[in-house]
Amino acid sequence: MRIGKLLGLAAACGGFVLAARGADEALNAPVPLVQWTESASPGSAAKLKNAADWALATGFSLQAADFYAELLALPNADRASLTLARATALLEGGRADDARKTLAALPEPHSAGWHLRAGLAALQLRDYNTMRTELAALREPELPPADYPWYWFLQGAYVDIFTPQEISRANNFYVRAENAAPNELALARFRLAGQEVRLWRGQAPTPDELKTMRDNFENNQGKAI
Repeated sequence: MRIGKLLGLAAACGGFVLAARGADEALNAPVPLVQWTESASPGSAAKLKNAADWALATGFSLQAADFYAELLALPNADRASLTLARATALLEGGRADDARKTLAALPEPHSAGWHLRAGLAALQLRDYNTMRTELAALREPELPPADYPWYWFLQGAYVDIFTPQEISRANNFYVRAENAAPNELALARFRLAGQEVRLWRGQAPTPDELKTMRDNFENNQGKAI
């Protein structure tokens, strides 16, 4: 991650968080950001949620995951939606094992969105049998529209892994996911993830192709949508 983008994140998210906490902390409070829980007002929690959503939408996934963890520690937190949001951030940050642990904290019954993220975590961990189980446990109409692109991506990965001869069918799912990407950052993320799946099963893209996709992802990180 580039230094300029880290500074941009500090400025943008710092503004959100300081505004959220200004009226709620003692001037000399010694607790670090991650431990801020007990004194949060509804207004400051909403601002922290905005900061988390902004960080996730602009590619600062692990910072977003930290913010969601803080929100989950608050009394009366909406555990279901915040858990899914934190799992999303961890998945996009490449921490699939942590995403799986986060999801495991939610009791059954599990939503379609939960199964989707569990399947994506299994894919990143190359636990393909679990990926297949989670994919079979959900139905597309039960997902919120924002989850459709990742569902189509997971379908493409499933085809690539279990029936690799069906390249056109897998590509159709990947194209649906890419066409539904809400911004250039998401588009770059889908393209890179699709190539990674094929790399795992032995169809490696050229070094130039990987470099182009990674450059596109980095160049779009931090851009507002």
